Amino acid sequence: MSTKRRPAEPPMIDGYEFKRLLGQGGFADVFVYQQRTPHREVAVKVLLREMLGTDAVTRLNAEADAMAGLSQHPNIVTIFGAGVAADGRPYIVMDYYRRPSLAEELKGPRRSVASGLAIGVQLAGALESAHRLNIVHRDIKPANILVDSVGRPVLGDFGIALNVADPSKSAEGMSVPWSPPEAFAAEPWADRQSDVWALAATIYTLLAGRAPFVEPNGDNRIHAHADRIQHAPLRPLGRADVPASLDQVLGTAMAKEPRARYQTALQLGQQLRAVQQELQLAPTPLEVTDYSVADGHPKDDDDEAAQGTRLRPITVIDAYGGAFGAAPGAGTGPAAGSGVPPNPATGTNVPPNPATAPGVPPNLATGTGWASAAPGTGGGGAADPAGAAGAGTATNWDGGAGPTGLSGTWTAQWSWPAPAGRGLTTAPGA
Repeated sequence: MSTKRRPAEPPMIDGYEFKRLLGQGGFADVFVYQQRTPHREVAVKVLLREMLGTDAVTRLNAEADAMAGLSQHPNIVTIFGAGVAADGRPYIVMDYYRRPSLAEELKGPRRSVASGLAIGVQLAGALESAHRLNIVHRDIKPANILVDSVGRPVLGDFGIALNVADPSKSAEGMSVPWSPPEAFAAEPWADRQSDVWALAATIYTLLAGRAPFVEPNGDNRIHAHADRIQHAPLRPLGRADVPASLDQVLGTAMAKEPRARYQTALQLGQQLRAVQQELQLAPTPLEVTDYSVADGHPKDDDDEAAQGTRLRPITVIDAYGGAFGAAPGAGTGPAAGSGVPPNPATGTNVPPNPATAPGVPPNLATGTGWASAAPGTGGGGAADPAGAAGAGTATNWDGGAGPTGLSGTWTAQWSWPAPAGRGLTTAPGA
C-alpha cells in the first residue's frame, strides 16, 4: 500500500474502538479496531472522504458483496460486516490477520518447492470458488495474500474484482508484474484465465524471489516490463530442486494466449498436485466451495428465498481425487464385484476398471465405495457393513461412507500402489 499521502482520520463506528492504522490504499485506508462484542481485533477498510460521490463507493460495496459470498472458503479473507460510519464514509469489517503478507516474505529466503506448491493448490481452490460465482479477482499478487494464525494463505483485496456477467466494467487496474498480456492490450480485458496467469506468476515469484519478467539489472519501468510480459518467453525457475514438470505447469498457466492456458483454476490446482505426487509430497487438499447444494440437497431457489440464507459446503478434492461434502451417507461398504486381474509380472492388482467392475465409480449419494478385487486375486476382499476398508493393496477407496457421507464429483486419480487397507474406516452413517 502507498504511504505518500497523509492517512485519513479514522471514523467513529458504533460498537468499535479505533486502535491504529494498518495500511493505505488508492481509495481507502485500513485500520485496526477493537470490536466490543464479541471482543476481538478486526481490520476495517474505510473509503476516503474525497472518494464519496465517485464510483469508488460502488467498488467498495461490490467488494463487500464479493467477499460475503466467498467468506466460507478457508483461503479467502473473512468479512464480518459492512456499513456507513457517522461521517458518511462506507466501511467493511474483516478478520484481522496479524502475520505479514507473502510480499513481506519475499525480502527473506525463497520459498521451498513444497511450500510454493501447497500455497498454489490452496489458492487455486479459492480462485475456483470465486470463479464459480462469476467473480474474477484481477489483482492476485503476493501483497494480496495474507497468512492466517495457522499459516494458511488467505486471498484478500477484492477491490477491483470483476463480475464476468457485467461487461460494463473495465478490466484495467491490475498490478503490472503479475498482470497477464491481455491487461496491456489496446482495450484491456480480464477473465478467469487472467486470474490463472496471475496465480501462476505469484507462485513463480515465491519460488524465484522476484516477479517472472523482472530483470534484476535491467529496465523495469512499466513500458519495458509490460513489453516483456507480452512478448518475452518465460524463463525456467533455474532451481536444482524444481522439476521440469513444475516449469511446464507454470509455463502453460502463463501462456501468452489465454486459450492455451489451463481453462480453470481447478485444472491448475490439479496439475500442481500432480507435481506434488511426482516429488512424493503429501498432496494438499484442493478445496472448492460448492454453491449448488445446501444441506446435501440440490439448490432450490424458492427455498433459499424463503429461508433468507444459503449453506455453502466446501468440496474437498483429496489426495486420491475424491470429493467430500456435507450429504449424509448410508454407511455401506464397497459394492461386490471383481477388479482387473492381477499383473502376472508383479503379482499386484491394478485399479478396478470403471467399465467392468461393479461399484465404480462410487455411489456418492449412498456411500457405496469402489469395487474390491475378488478374493484370491491379490487382495481387496469385501468390507464389513460398517464400511471398514477391505484388506490388502488391491483397491483405493474401498470403504464405505461414515456420518458425513460423500457428495460432489468424483475424479479418479490413482496413486499406485495403494497403501494397504486404503479406504474410509468411519462408522456407518445414519
